[in-house]
Amino acid sequence: MMNTFNIEHRMPQGSPLSPILSALYTTPLLDITDQWVHRDLNLYVDDGAIFAVSATMVVATEAAQQGLNQILQLLTTNGL
Repeated sequence: MMNTFNIEHRMPQGSPLSPILSALYTTPLLDITDQWVHRDLNLYVDDGAIFAVSATMVVATEAAQQGLNQILQLLTTNGL
């Protein structure tokens, strides 16, 4: 478990810096998704969606869940 800390500096919502920071923090996700087969990640600013295709709904669901787990692991590792 990570130690908690207080945030002493912040940006206001709508800051022009926000899209730049978002791109920097989400770029590692592109490395992960480049290796995906039959699933993809679409990102738009602070929103994203995982798409998976397969012959059966069960396999597609499992593929999407595996992708989500990979993303959550990366975000957790980076403290996000």
